[in-house]
Amino acid sequence: MGTFIKKLETKCPECGTQLTDPETKYCPECGAPYLPEPQLSRGTAIWIILALIFVFPIGVIGALVAYYDLNKKKEAWRQERLINAVERG
Repeated sequence: MGTFIKKLETKCPECGTQLTDPETKYCPECGAPYLPEPQLSRGTAIWIILALIFVFPIGVIGALVAYYDLNKKKEAWRQERLINAVERG
């Protein structure tokens, strides 16, 4: 789980000054913009993993059921069409 969460970097990328205010957008020494990457929290990572574990298989099962149902309907349609063709001709 540790690979999803990076420690916040609190140094200016330009001059290396230690930034003490987590809300700062500019370095107080050199004025360079400081835009840290958004961090993925542990809770968010857990929810993503749970969604992949449970939602993906449900989608696959649903697609297989829909495919099976469609094939049954196609077969019934083919048989009905064949019966109609035999009756006419």
